[in-house]
Amino acid sequence: MAIYAGLDVSDKTTHMCVVDADGKVLRRDVVASDPDVLAKWLNRHCTELARVVLETGTMSTFLYHGLFERGVAVECICARHAKGVGRAML
Repeated sequence: MAIYAGLDVSDKTTHMCVVDADGKVLRRDVVASDPDVLAKWLNRHCTELARVVLETGTMSTFLYHGLFERGVAVECICARHAKGVGRAML
């Protein structure tokens, strides 16, 4: 079963929401806005992770590259397009 994680990033913390292909929420959490912490959390809690999505913002470049370098399938999208991207992924 493919699962997806959406990240709502702020300077110090990131709110995470993990959903399945039907959009059912599987898990929510708040962790530090650090690529190492995020990658470890995702690897621990999301064994069938298909993709991680975060919105553009001040931390997006740092987190995108940090997650990508740690082997996480990550996409960075404009918040205005998030709803359409979510529909296309499901």
